[in-house]
Amino acid sequence: MAIKRAIKAGDKSVISFKKVIKVGEITQLVNSTTITPNATIANMPLTYNGEGTFYLSGTASAAGGGRTGWGIFIGMIKGHKYLTESFYDKMLLIFTDKTNSGNYQGVDKATPIFEFIKESGQYIMGWNVNPEATYDVTITPQLFDLTEMFGAGHEPTTVAEFRAKFPEAYYPYQRAILTAYNKVVRPCARKGEVIQVADLNNFTSPYTRSGITFTNNGDGSITLNGTATADSYVILQPISKSIAGAVYLLGSEQNTTEYGVANGLMLPANKWTYDPGVGATGVHTNYTLVVKNGVTVNNVTIFPQIYNLTAMYGAGNEPKTLAEFRKDYPESYYPYSPIQTKNLWTCNKTSYFFSYNKTTQIYTINSIGSNSCYTLPSPMPAGQTFTISVKCLSGWIPDGCTVNFGGYHKEGNVRSWQTTVSLPREQDLTGKVFTATEKTTNTLTDFWIFIYAKIPTNLRVMIQFEKGSVATDYVPHDYI
Repeated sequence: MAIKRAIKAGDKSVISFKKVIKVGEITQLVNSTTITPNATIANMPLTYNGEGTFYLSGTASAAGGGRTGWGIFIGMIKGHKYLTESFYDKMLLIFTDKTNSGNYQGVDKATPIFEFIKESGQYIMGWNVNPEATYDVTITPQLFDLTEMFGAGHEPTTVAEFRAKFPEAYYPYQRAILTAYNKVVRPCARKGEVIQVADLNNFTSPYTRSGITFTNNGDGSITLNGTATADSYVILQPISKSIAGAVYLLGSEQNTTEYGVANGLMLPANKWTYDPGVGATGVHTNYTLVVKNGVTVNNVTIFPQIYNLTAMYGAGNEPKTLAEFRKDYPESYYPYSPIQTKNLWTCNKTSYFFSYNKTTQIYTINSIGSNSCYTLPSPMPAGQTFTISVKCLSGWIPDGCTVNFGGYHKEGNVRSWQTTVSLPREQDLTGKVFTATEKTTNTLTDFWIFIYAKIPTNLRVMIQFEKGSVATDYVPHDYI
Protein backbone atom coordinates (compact mmCIF):
# COMPACT_ATOMS: atom_id res chain seq x y z
CA MET A 1 0.00 0.00 0.00
CA ALA A 2 1.67 3.18 -1.16
CA ILE A 3 0.86 6.23 0.92
CA LYS A 4 2.00 9.59 -0.33
CA ARG A 5 2.20 12.77 1.67
CA ALA A 6 1.69 16.28 0.38
CA ILE A 7 1.13 19.55 2.21
CA LYS A 8 -1.38 21.78 0.53
CA ALA A 9 -2.37 25.38 1.08
CA GLY A 10 -4.84 25.61 3.94
CA ASP A 11 -3.72 22.38 5.60
CA LYS A 12 -4.42 23.24 9.23
CA SER A 13 -2.15 20.50 10.54
CA VAL A 14 0.79 22.68 9.45
CA ILE A 15 1.86 25.67 11.54
CA SER A 16 3.34 28.22 9.16
CA PHE A 17 5.60 31.11 10.14
CA LYS A 18 5.83 34.54 8.58
CA LYS A 19 9.12 36.21 7.80
CA VAL A 20 10.50 37.61 11.04
CA ILE A 21 13.91 39.09 10.21
CA LYS A 22 14.25 42.32 8.25
CA VAL A 23 17.15 44.26 6.80
CA GLY A 24 18.62 46.18 9.73
CA GLU A 25 18.29 43.35 12.23
CA ILE A 26 21.27 41.52 13.59
CA THR A 27 23.68 39.45 11.53
CA GLN A 28 26.34 38.34 14.04
CA LEU A 29 28.60 35.74 12.46
CA VAL A 30 30.62 34.28 15.36
CA ASN A 31 29.18 31.11 16.83
CA SER A 32 31.07 30.79 20.11
CA THR A 33 29.80 27.28 20.73
CA THR A 34 31.98 26.00 17.88
CA ILE A 35 35.21 27.50 19.25
CA THR A 36 37.67 24.99 20.66
CA PRO A 37 37.30 25.31 24.47
CA ASN A 38 40.33 25.69 26.73
CA ALA A 39 42.74 26.37 23.86
CA THR A 40 45.97 28.37 24.08
CA ILE A 41 47.32 31.53 22.50
CA ALA A 42 51.13 31.80 22.53
CA ASN A 43 51.25 29.37 25.49
CA MET A 44 48.56 31.28 27.42
CA PRO A 45 45.33 29.46 28.36
CA LEU A 46 42.15 30.66 26.64
CA THR A 47 39.21 29.44 28.76
CA TYR A 48 35.58 29.43 27.65
CA ASN A 49 33.35 31.04 30.30
CA GLY A 50 30.04 30.31 28.59
CA GLU A 51 27.61 32.85 27.13
CA GLY A 52 30.03 33.78 24.38
CA THR A 53 32.99 34.95 26.48
CA PHE A 54 36.57 33.70 26.86
CA TYR A 55 39.20 34.49 29.49
CA LEU A 56 42.84 34.98 28.44
CA SER A 57 45.53 35.26 31.10
CA GLY A 58 49.29 34.95 31.40
CA THR A 59 52.39 36.08 29.56
CA ALA A 60 52.85 35.39 25.88
CA SER A 61 55.78 33.35 24.63
CA ALA A 62 58.82 35.06 23.17
CA ALA A 63 57.57 34.34 19.67
CA GLY A 64 54.19 35.90 20.29
CA GLY A 65 51.79 35.41 17.38
CA GLY A 66 49.04 32.84 17.86
CA ARG A 67 46.15 33.22 15.46
CA THR A 68 44.33 30.84 17.75
CA GLY A 69 40.61 30.66 17.28
CA TRP A 70 40.27 27.36 15.47
CA GLY A 71 36.60 26.63 15.13
CA ILE A 72 35.63 30.23 14.32
CA PHE A 73 34.91 29.69 10.64
CA ILE A 74 33.40 32.75 8.97
CA GLY A 75 32.04 33.10 5.46
CA MET A 76 33.57 36.47 4.51
CA ILE A 77 32.45 38.42 1.45
CA LYS A 78 34.75 40.71 -0.50
CA GLY A 79 33.52 44.31 -0.45
CA HIS A 80 31.30 43.87 2.60
CA LYS A 81 31.82 46.11 5.61
CA TYR A 82 32.07 44.53 9.04
CA LEU A 83 32.18 45.72 12.64
CA THR A 84 34.01 43.93 15.41
CA GLU A 85 35.07 44.83 18.94
CA SER A 86 36.75 41.46 19.45
CA PHE A 87 40.25 42.72 20.16
CA TYR A 88 41.99 44.44 23.02
CA ASP A 89 45.23 46.29 23.76
CA LYS A 90 48.29 44.51 22.36
CA MET A 91 46.12 42.23 20.20
CA LEU A 92 45.45 42.00 16.48
CA LEU A 93 42.41 40.27 14.99
CA ILE A 94 43.30 38.01 12.04
CA PHE A 95 41.11 36.49 9.31
CA THR A 96 43.06 33.62 7.72
CA ASP A 97 42.02 31.86 4.50
CA LYS A 98 40.89 28.34 5.43
CA THR A 99 42.68 26.90 2.39
CA ASN A 100 45.75 29.18 2.30
CA SER A 101 47.29 30.29 5.59
CA GLY A 102 49.42 32.87 3.76
CA ASN A 103 46.30 34.75 2.67
CA TYR A 104 44.93 36.79 5.57
CA GLN A 105 43.64 40.21 6.60
CA GLY A 106 44.43 41.82 9.95
CA VAL A 107 42.30 44.30 11.88
CA ASP A 108 43.49 46.41 14.80
CA LYS A 109 41.72 48.31 17.56
CA ALA A 110 41.85 51.53 15.54
CA THR A 111 39.64 50.12 12.77
CA PRO A 112 36.63 48.37 14.35
CA ILE A 113 34.68 49.00 11.13
CA PHE A 114 36.53 47.66 8.12
CA GLU A 115 35.99 46.56 4.54
CA PHE A 116 36.98 43.00 3.67
CA ILE A 117 39.38 43.22 0.73
CA LYS A 118 40.32 39.57 0.24
CA GLU A 119 38.46 37.19 -2.07
CA SER A 120 35.17 35.83 -0.75
CA GLY A 121 35.39 32.49 1.04
CA GLN A 122 35.74 30.66 4.34
CA TYR A 123 38.15 32.30 6.79
CA ILE A 124 39.35 31.42 10.30
CA MET A 125 39.00 34.24 12.83
CA GLY A 126 41.68 34.38 15.52
CA TRP A 127 44.02 36.65 17.49
CA ASN A 128 47.67 37.60 17.33
CA VAL A 129 49.36 38.76 20.55
CA ASN A 130 52.57 40.66 21.22
CA PRO A 131 55.69 38.69 22.24
CA GLU A 132 56.14 38.42 26.02
CA ALA A 133 53.16 40.71 26.67
CA THR A 134 51.00 40.07 29.75
CA TYR A 135 47.23 39.63 29.42
CA ASP A 136 44.32 39.46 31.81
CA VAL A 137 41.25 40.04 29.62
CA THR A 138 37.80 38.67 28.93
CA ILE A 139 37.16 38.35 25.19
CA THR A 140 33.70 38.43 23.63
CA PRO A 141 34.21 37.51 19.95
CA GLN A 142 31.60 39.11 17.70
CA LEU A 143 31.51 40.08 14.03
CA PHE A 144 28.63 42.02 12.48
CA ASP A 145 28.05 42.07 8.72
CA LEU A 146 26.97 45.69 8.31
CA THR A 147 26.38 45.40 4.56
CA GLU A 148 23.96 42.52 5.02
CA MET A 149 22.21 44.33 7.90
CA PHE A 150 21.93 47.82 6.45
CA GLY A 151 22.48 47.41 2.71
CA ALA A 152 25.43 48.48 0.57
CA GLY A 153 26.17 52.20 0.96
CA HIS A 154 24.04 52.53 4.10
CA GLU A 155 26.37 50.99 6.67
CA PRO A 156 27.06 52.95 9.88
CA THR A 157 30.52 54.57 9.91
CA THR A 158 31.16 54.56 13.67
CA VAL A 159 30.69 52.14 16.54
CA ALA A 160 28.60 54.75 18.33
CA GLU A 161 26.21 54.98 15.39
CA PHE A 162 25.84 51.17 15.35
CA ARG A 163 25.37 50.96 19.13
CA ALA A 164 22.63 53.59 19.02
CA LYS A 165 20.52 50.99 17.21
CA PHE A 166 21.98 47.85 18.80
CA PRO A 167 23.02 48.68 22.37
CA GLU A 168 23.47 45.20 23.85
CA ALA A 169 27.03 44.26 24.75
CA TYR A 170 26.55 40.76 23.36
CA TYR A 171 24.42 39.33 20.56
CA PRO A 172 24.53 35.56 19.99
CA TYR A 173 25.16 34.03 16.58
CA GLN A 174 22.33 34.74 14.17
CA ARG A 175 21.86 35.60 10.51
CA ALA A 176 19.10 37.78 9.13
CA ILE A 177 18.67 35.61 6.02
CA LEU A 178 19.08 32.26 7.71
CA THR A 179 16.58 32.94 10.51
CA ALA A 180 14.03 34.57 8.24
CA TYR A 181 12.15 31.31 7.78
CA ASN A 182 11.21 28.49 10.07
CA LYS A 183 10.86 24.87 9.04
CA VAL A 184 7.41 23.36 9.19
CA VAL A 185 6.21 22.13 12.58
CA ARG A 186 3.71 19.28 12.69
CA PRO A 187 1.66 19.32 15.93
CA CYS A 188 0.39 15.77 15.44
CA ALA A 189 0.52 12.82 13.08
CA ARG A 190 -2.34 11.75 10.87
CA LYS A 191 -2.53 8.41 9.14
CA GLY A 192 -1.36 8.67 5.58
CA GLU A 193 1.29 11.34 6.25
CA VAL A 194 4.27 9.04 6.05
CA ILE A 195 7.73 10.54 5.74
CA GLN A 196 9.93 7.61 4.75
CA VAL A 197 13.30 8.90 3.60
CA ALA A 198 15.21 5.77 2.56
CA ASP A 199 15.85 6.76 -1.05
CA LEU A 200 17.44 3.93 -3.05
CA ASN A 201 17.16 5.69 -6.42
CA ASN A 202 20.86 6.60 -6.44
CA PHE A 203 22.15 3.33 -5.01
CA THR A 204 24.14 1.75 -7.85
CA SER A 205 24.27 -2.04 -7.83
CA PRO A 206 25.40 -4.72 -7.80
CA TYR A 207 27.82 -3.55 -5.11
CA THR A 208 30.16 -6.00 -3.37
CA ARG A 209 31.93 -5.38 -0.09
CA SER A 210 33.67 -7.84 2.25
CA GLY A 211 32.15 -10.83 0.46
CA ILE A 212 28.55 -9.58 0.33
CA THR A 213 26.85 -8.46 -2.89
CA PHE A 214 24.07 -5.88 -2.51
CA THR A 215 21.59 -5.73 -5.43
CA ASN A 216 19.06 -2.91 -5.82
CA ASN A 217 15.84 -4.45 -7.19
CA GLY A 218 14.26 -1.12 -8.13
CA ASP A 219 11.14 -1.64 -5.99
CA GLY A 220 12.52 -0.37 -2.67
CA SER A 221 14.17 -3.67 -1.81
CA ILE A 222 17.74 -4.94 -1.73
CA THR A 223 18.81 -8.57 -2.17
CA LEU A 224 21.89 -9.87 -0.33
CA ASN A 225 24.15 -12.75 -1.29
CA GLY A 226 27.49 -14.09 -0.05
CA THR A 227 29.46 -14.70 3.13
CA ALA A 228 30.76 -11.71 5.07
CA THR A 229 34.53 -11.80 5.57
CA ALA A 230 34.15 -8.76 7.87
CA ASP A 231 31.22 -6.58 8.88
CA SER A 232 29.95 -5.73 5.38
CA TYR A 233 27.98 -2.54 5.06
CA VAL A 234 26.75 -0.07 2.49
CA ILE A 235 25.66 3.53 3.13
CA LEU A 236 22.08 3.96 1.93
CA GLN A 237 21.39 7.46 3.18
CA PRO A 238 24.10 10.13 3.53
CA ILE A 239 24.05 13.03 5.96
CA SER A 240 23.04 15.50 3.24
CA LYS A 241 19.70 13.71 2.76
CA SER A 242 18.74 14.03 6.44
CA ILE A 243 17.67 16.93 8.64
CA ALA A 244 19.74 17.84 11.68
CA GLY A 245 18.07 17.25 15.03
CA ALA A 246 15.31 14.99 13.72
CA VAL A 247 14.66 11.62 15.36
CA TYR A 248 14.59 8.71 12.94
CA LEU A 249 13.08 5.24 13.29
CA LEU A 250 14.52 2.21 11.57
CA GLY A 251 11.52 0.16 10.60
CA SER A 252 12.26 -2.92 8.54
CA GLU A 253 10.92 -6.06 10.17
CA GLN A 254 12.65 -8.10 7.48
CA ASN A 255 15.89 -7.62 9.40
CA THR A 256 16.40 -10.67 11.61
CA THR A 257 19.04 -11.81 14.05
CA GLU A 258 19.05 -15.24 12.41
CA TYR A 259 20.25 -13.65 9.15
CA GLY A 260 22.63 -11.29 10.99
CA VAL A 261 21.33 -8.43 8.84
CA ALA A 262 20.54 -4.99 10.24
CA ASN A 263 19.78 -1.39 9.41
CA GLY A 264 22.13 1.02 11.11
CA LEU A 265 22.08 4.65 12.22
CA MET A 266 25.39 6.40 12.70
CA LEU A 267 24.89 8.68 15.69
CA PRO A 268 27.03 11.61 16.86
CA ALA A 269 30.61 10.73 17.90
CA ASN A 270 30.56 7.88 15.34
CA LYS A 271 28.53 5.56 17.57
CA TRP A 272 26.29 3.07 15.81
CA THR A 273 22.80 1.85 16.62
CA TYR A 274 21.60 -1.25 14.78
CA ASP A 275 18.10 -2.53 14.24
CA PRO A 276 17.86 -6.33 13.96
CA GLY A 277 14.14 -6.14 13.17
CA VAL A 278 12.47 -4.59 16.21
CA GLY A 279 13.16 -0.93 15.43
CA ALA A 280 15.72 1.55 16.70
CA THR A 281 15.60 5.34 17.06
CA GLY A 282 18.23 8.06 17.05
CA VAL A 283 19.36 11.35 15.62
CA HIS A 284 20.81 10.87 12.13
CA THR A 285 23.81 10.87 10.47
CA ASN A 286 24.56 8.06 8.00
CA TYR A 287 22.03 5.30 7.41
CA THR A 288 23.47 1.91 6.47
CA LEU A 289 22.68 -1.72 5.76
CA VAL A 290 25.07 -4.23 7.36
CA VAL A 291 25.73 -7.97 7.29
CA LYS A 292 27.73 -9.12 10.30
CA ASN A 293 31.10 -10.85 9.97
CA GLY A 294 30.84 -14.57 9.23
CA VAL A 295 27.16 -14.50 8.23
CA THR A 296 26.09 -16.21 4.98
CA VAL A 297 23.04 -14.89 3.10
CA ASN A 298 21.45 -16.53 0.07
CA ASN A 299 18.95 -14.35 -1.83
CA VAL A 300 17.83 -12.57 1.35
CA THR A 301 15.63 -9.63 0.32
CA ILE A 302 14.73 -6.77 2.66
CA PHE A 303 13.00 -3.40 2.31
CA PRO A 304 15.16 -0.81 4.12
CA GLN A 305 13.10 1.96 5.69
CA ILE A 306 13.82 4.99 7.85
CA TYR A 307 11.09 7.32 9.09
CA ASN A 308 11.49 10.97 10.10
CA LEU A 309 9.47 10.86 13.32
CA THR A 310 10.05 14.50 14.25
CA ALA A 311 8.50 15.70 10.99
CA MET A 312 5.60 13.24 11.33
CA TYR A 313 4.74 13.69 15.01
CA GLY A 314 6.38 16.92 16.14
CA ALA A 315 9.40 17.35 18.43
CA GLY A 316 8.88 15.61 21.74
CA ASN A 317 5.96 13.51 20.52
CA GLU A 318 7.89 10.84 18.62
CA PRO A 319 7.01 7.18 19.31
CA LYS A 320 9.77 5.28 21.10
CA THR A 321 9.42 1.84 19.50
CA LEU A 322 8.57 0.26 16.17
CA ALA A 323 5.55 -1.46 17.80
CA GLU A 324 4.19 1.90 18.94
CA PHE A 325 4.75 3.34 15.46
CA ARG A 326 2.96 0.38 13.81
CA LYS A 327 -0.24 1.20 15.74
CA ASP A 328 -0.52 4.29 13.53
CA TYR A 329 1.17 2.87 10.44
CA PRO A 330 0.50 -0.88 10.22
CA GLU A 331 1.87 -1.63 6.76
CA SER A 332 5.18 -3.50 6.73
CA TYR A 333 6.46 -1.32 3.89
CA TYR A 334 5.94 2.30 2.89
CA PRO A 335 7.75 3.57 -0.22
CA TYR A 336 10.09 6.56 -0.31
CA SER A 337 8.04 9.65 0.61
CA PRO A 338 10.26 12.61 1.55
CA ILE A 339 9.30 15.98 2.94
CA GLN A 340 8.00 18.00 0.02
CA THR A 341 9.88 21.23 -0.54
CA LYS A 342 8.50 24.25 -2.34
CA ASN A 343 11.87 25.49 -3.59
CA LEU A 344 13.38 22.76 -5.72
CA TRP A 345 16.60 24.65 -6.52
CA THR A 346 19.69 23.43 -4.71
CA CYS A 347 23.40 22.88 -5.26
CA ASN A 348 25.72 19.93 -4.62
CA LYS A 349 28.55 20.72 -7.04
CA THR A 350 31.60 22.95 -6.79
CA SER A 351 32.78 25.14 -9.63
CA TYR A 352 35.57 27.60 -10.36
CA PHE A 353 33.23 30.40 -11.43
CA PHE A 354 30.74 30.52 -8.56
CA SER A 355 30.73 29.78 -4.85
CA TYR A 356 27.76 28.49 -2.84
CA ASN A 357 27.18 28.94 0.88
CA LYS A 358 25.20 25.91 2.10
CA THR A 359 24.10 27.72 5.27
CA THR A 360 22.67 30.86 3.68
CA GLN A 361 22.07 29.29 0.23
CA ILE A 362 23.65 32.35 -1.40
CA TYR A 363 25.49 32.11 -4.73
CA THR A 364 28.42 34.43 -5.42
CA ILE A 365 29.63 34.75 -9.01
CA ASN A 366 33.42 34.90 -9.28
CA SER A 367 34.21 34.43 -12.98
CA ILE A 368 32.96 33.39 -16.42
CA GLY A 369 31.64 29.85 -16.86
CA SER A 370 28.79 27.47 -17.65
CA ASN A 371 27.90 24.41 -15.62
CA SER A 372 25.30 22.44 -13.72
CA CYS A 373 25.07 23.15 -10.00
CA TYR A 374 22.74 20.17 -9.40
CA THR A 375 21.68 17.11 -11.38
CA LEU A 376 18.22 15.83 -10.47
CA PRO A 377 18.18 12.20 -9.23
CA SER A 378 15.35 11.51 -11.69
CA PRO A 379 14.59 13.80 -14.66
CA MET A 380 11.26 15.63 -14.45
CA PRO A 381 9.06 14.87 -17.47
CA ALA A 382 8.33 17.45 -20.17
CA GLY A 383 5.11 19.45 -20.20
CA GLN A 384 5.33 20.82 -16.63
CA THR A 385 5.13 24.52 -15.75
CA PHE A 386 7.82 25.98 -13.50
CA THR A 387 8.59 29.46 -12.20
CA ILE A 388 12.11 30.60 -11.37
CA SER A 389 12.84 33.64 -9.18
CA VAL A 390 16.31 35.14 -8.77
CA LYS A 391 16.64 37.44 -5.77
CA CYS A 392 19.67 39.71 -6.10
CA LEU A 393 21.38 40.71 -2.87
CA SER A 394 23.90 42.84 -4.76
CA GLY A 395 25.50 43.10 -8.18
CA TRP A 396 26.11 44.92 -11.44
CA ILE A 397 26.26 43.27 -14.86
CA PRO A 398 28.35 45.14 -17.46
CA ASP A 399 27.34 45.66 -21.06
CA GLY A 400 28.13 42.58 -23.16
CA CYS A 401 27.84 40.15 -20.23
CA THR A 402 25.17 37.43 -20.18
CA VAL A 403 23.94 35.93 -16.89
CA ASN A 404 21.39 33.10 -16.95
CA PHE A 405 20.00 30.88 -14.19
CA GLY A 406 17.53 28.12 -14.94
CA GLY A 407 16.33 24.60 -15.44
CA TYR A 408 18.21 22.65 -18.08
CA HIS A 409 17.96 19.55 -20.27
CA LYS A 410 21.23 17.69 -20.80
CA GLU A 411 21.25 14.31 -22.50
CA GLY A 412 24.42 13.51 -24.41
CA ASN A 413 24.94 16.33 -26.90
CA VAL A 414 21.31 17.46 -26.67
CA ARG A 415 21.07 20.52 -24.43
CA SER A 416 18.43 23.21 -23.95
CA TRP A 417 17.14 25.68 -21.37
CA GLN A 418 13.84 24.60 -19.81
CA THR A 419 12.97 27.58 -17.63
CA THR A 420 15.45 30.44 -17.41
CA VAL A 421 15.97 33.97 -16.12
CA SER A 422 18.39 36.39 -17.81
CA LEU A 423 19.48 39.24 -15.56
CA PRO A 424 19.49 42.79 -16.98
CA ARG A 425 22.68 44.75 -17.63
CA GLU A 426 24.03 48.10 -16.46
CA GLN A 427 21.86 48.67 -13.41
CA ASP A 428 22.18 48.19 -9.66
CA LEU A 429 20.56 44.82 -8.98
CA THR A 430 20.55 45.12 -5.17
CA GLY A 431 17.22 44.07 -3.70
CA LYS A 432 15.61 43.27 -7.06
CA VAL A 433 13.85 40.02 -7.97
CA PHE A 434 13.58 38.68 -11.53
CA THR A 435 11.20 35.88 -12.48
CA ALA A 436 10.23 33.75 -15.46
CA THR A 437 7.57 31.11 -16.03
CA GLU A 438 7.81 28.46 -18.74
CA LYS A 439 6.33 25.11 -19.68
CA THR A 440 9.10 22.59 -20.27
CA THR A 441 9.46 21.14 -23.75
CA ASN A 442 11.93 18.42 -22.73
CA THR A 443 12.85 16.59 -19.55
CA LEU A 444 14.38 18.67 -16.78
CA THR A 445 17.70 17.13 -15.77
CA ASP A 446 19.76 19.90 -14.16
CA PHE A 447 19.85 23.32 -12.55
CA TRP A 448 22.31 25.42 -14.54
CA ILE A 449 24.34 28.65 -14.16
CA PHE A 450 25.71 30.48 -17.23
CA ILE A 451 28.05 33.51 -17.13
CA TYR A 452 29.38 34.68 -20.52
CA ALA A 453 31.85 37.23 -21.93
CA LYS A 454 32.45 39.45 -18.88
CA ILE A 455 32.54 39.02 -15.10
CA PRO A 456 29.69 40.65 -13.12
CA THR A 457 30.61 42.90 -10.19
CA ASN A 458 29.78 41.54 -6.70
CA LEU A 459 26.83 39.47 -7.96
CA ARG A 460 25.20 37.59 -5.07
CA VAL A 461 21.84 35.86 -5.52
CA MET A 462 19.33 33.52 -3.93
CA ILE A 463 17.30 31.31 -6.28
CA GLN A 464 13.89 29.69 -6.09
CA PHE A 465 12.58 27.15 -8.61
CA GLU A 466 8.99 26.05 -7.99
CA LYS A 467 6.15 24.27 -9.70
CA GLY A 468 3.31 26.34 -11.12
CA SER A 469 2.92 29.66 -12.88
CA VAL A 470 2.99 32.00 -9.87
CA ALA A 471 6.17 33.37 -8.28
CA THR A 472 5.74 33.11 -4.50
CA ASP A 473 7.85 34.50 -1.64
CA TYR A 474 11.32 32.98 -1.40
CA VAL A 475 11.99 30.15 1.00
CA PRO A 476 15.24 28.14 1.19
CA HIS A 477 15.49 24.66 -0.27
CA ASP A 478 14.09 21.92 2.02
CA TYR A 479 11.58 24.31 3.58
CA ILE A 480 7.84 23.91 3.15
